[in-house]
Amino acid sequence: MEEDSQRLGRQDLLDRLAGAQTPSEAASARAAADSWLAEHPDDGDVRQARERLAAAEVEEDLDLEEGSPT
Repeated sequence: MEEDSQRLGRQDLLDRLAGAQTPSEAASARAAADSWLAEHPDDGDVRQARERLAAAEVEEDLDLEEGSPT
């Protein structure tokens, strides 16, 4: 039963990481991923999803900088 709960929690976490649309959603998803990874350090899927979210945020920041007047 606990394994099913962990599986559902993990899937929810992966969904949150993939679907974060606002800075607060991204921050919350990152924090949840960090907590999960502290308990499950070998979970490569969560680690990769967290890294993709961070890369998307950097890319978005760069796009905003390119469009700003200087």
